[in-house]
Amino acid sequence: FQELDSEVIHILLQYDLQNFLVQPFSFAQLLSAIESEQLQKQAISAAANTIEAMASEIMLSLGLPPHLDGFPYIQSCAVYIARNVDDVKVQMKQVYHEAAKCHHSTALRVEKCIRTAINFAYRNQPEKICINNCKPTNTQIILYISEKLKLFEK
Repeated sequence: FQELDSEVIHILLQYDLQNFLVQPFSFAQLLSAIESEQLQKQAISAAANTIEAMASEIMLSLGLPPHLDGFPYIQSCAVYIARNVDDVKVQMKQVYHEAAKCHHSTALRVEKCIRTAINFAYRNQPEKICINNCKPTNTQIILYISEKLKLFEK
């Protein structure tokens, strides 16, 4: 590869270009680059259509931080409810127990980590996560996400 000058780097950064071809290039190189880009986009769109990915998007829109332990627990609980629970009354202890089994943890730890993630989101971005101008409970957040997932599946 040849050296890139600062003007080319500036253009790449300005337009957020991640892939480019350096001249001269052959038609086979162009075709290969296009095919690999299409395969990459198809893989991303297929992954984005899963219920877990949708749960993550909803959680991120609520301001829940993905770096905390509670994030995958909330995701597991919401997906479990969306897939398995049709009743309006949900026994959260059973849901926590199912999430704990998936993550090789305990129901108490699952509940505490979820509460910690919600508290963190409420402290940092209360406008995103508030329900009726109050801090939401674990159950409210999980049920909110699961209801959105049920709508997504239909």
